[in-house]
Amino acid sequence: MTATSAPARSKVAARGSVPAARRRRRLPFSPWHLVLVPATLVLLFPFAWLLITSVETPAEALHFPPVLTPHVLRFANYPDALASAPFGRFFTNSAIVAVATVLSNLVLCSLAGYAFARFRFLGRTALSR
Repeated sequence: MTATSAPARSKVAARGSVPAARRRRRLPFSPWHLVLVPATLVLLFPFAWLLITSVETPAEALHFPPVLTPHVLRFANYPDALASAPFGRFFTNSAIVAVATVLSNLVLCSLAGYAFARFRFLGRTALSR
């Protein structure tokens, strides 16, 4: 009895495969992340500044150059702001406008869609593209 051994591997690459020397090293993330992560940090900075300024005292908030680490956290700014203006009325007005806009868009766009689907009129093909 003779033992069979595995065939010897050739140095020539198989058809369709890329040689090891020419294979590109792939990053574990998309190269776009190198642009998007710093851009995200830049875009989040104003939001962080807003939150920090909202708990500063009025003197710290108006100080130049800006104070990025407040000495005193003043959470009473939030009740003071809510008491200074009728925010409930503002919210109600915004909700009424938003609901009226959405409902009127639904009704008018449904009617326009029905007209496009059922009726033949001059310029119909130009509007549907």
